[in-house]
Amino acid sequence: NPVLETEVNVSGSLDFIMPAGHVFYNNIMMLNTDLDVYEGDKLIWFGRPIEIKTDFYRQKQVHCEGALAFLNDSVQEYHEYTSISIRDFFRKVIATHNSQVEKNRQFTVGNITVPDKKVYRKLKYEQTKDVIDRQCLNAEGGYLFVRRENGINYIDWLQELPYTCNQPIEFGLN
Repeated sequence: NPVLETEVNVSGSLDFIMPAGHVFYNNIMMLNTDLDVYEGDKLIWFGRPIEIKTDFYRQKQVHCEGALAFLNDSVQEYHEYTSISIRDFFRKVIATHNSQVEKNRQFTVGNITVPDKKVYRKLKYEQTKDVIDRQCLNAEGGYLFVRRENGINYIDWLQELPYTCNQPIEFGLN
């Protein structure tokens, strides 16, 4: 009974229990194993284990974080941008992240639909995820989405949520 939790602009989590006799029992390693969640043929989430506990019956209780947490693996060095496009700033932050992590933890910048403008940004020694949260999302708005296509991890920064539902919300019915 795996449990997948997702949230906007947060990495999300996956929790599951793996019995001792499972064919991949010895393949699950903290921070190294890549895990994918599919709905039918569609990849809906990917991430890595960050906590593994073994119980009395040798079952592994595995807690995983989503791919957005890969941005916690890198640090942005001190730099000051006096006039840079917000989109170029985002690209530079992701490029710095990519230079510090393994290939399977890197991102290719995909779609950026937030309005572009010139900004002043000052970087200190902080984790990449904190920089993006504070200097991109909190300052300019929008939503981060990660996806994988043809083996490439993409990160999109979108002004509007790409998912809509036309179902009316009625008290007591849904």
